[in-house]
Amino acid sequence: MRSNLSDVQLDRDLATNLFRIFQESLTNVARHADAKQVDVAIRLDHGRLHLEIADDGVGVPEIGPRGATLGLLGMRERAQRLGGDCTIKRRTPRGTIVSVIVPLKFPAERFGGVGS
Repeated sequence: MRSNLSDVQLDRDLATNLFRIFQESLTNVARHADAKQVDVAIRLDHGRLHLEIADDGVGVPEIGPRGATLGLLGMRERAQRLGGDCTIKRRTPRGTIVSVIVPLKFPAERFGGVGS
């Protein structure tokens, strides 16, 4: 686990959805990956939160969007509802990387901005 976060208060909806994406990623690793190691990184960069879960398992199959499972689709939909993106791809030489990037909303943005 790597992180550059110190004392960041996340919106409850954001924290819950990120946790669910993280949980689904680890569930997929446990069920399908036959991985020996999982690396997790979470960082804040220019007002965006980046979460990356990478394993050294067999890797996600190279299939089109129609072949995606409900769990993978759910992860993508959660990120999109937060205004972000979730990508799931094969890792070289083996494994899978789940990468989530979501914008953080700061208090002034929640209430219409400064001077509203």
